[in-house]
Amino acid sequence: MTIEGDHRGCHNESRCRLPGYVPKRKLLSDPAAITALEGALTRTSIYHHAAHYCRCRDTYWIESFNHQLLTYLSKRVHFGKDTFVMRMNLAVLDWNENVQRAATSHRLY
Repeated sequence: MTIEGDHRGCHNESRCRLPGYVPKRKLLSDPAAITALEGALTRTSIYHHAAHYCRCRDTYWIESFNHQLLTYLSKRVHFGKDTFVMRMNLAVLDWNENVQRAATSHRLY
């Protein structure tokens, strides 16, 4: 494991493969600490559902949705809880209605 200084499983282009690499964090040597860390990592949702996260390289869907939220929920205005929830639901409905629609602009930026 990398936390123990063993980099055999690391990608060939990883910086830990470069000559003279010095890790930024202290390597673990205590077996109890290694077991505790492995236990904490293996209990995470990402560990159990890695297939759900392996394609998360593009963020344009998140950025686009956040832009849609700002249409209904301006950062400059404070909304009460009921109004906030209503506007959030409207933003989600609008997003779901238009998320897969074809582009309407042919202009290249």
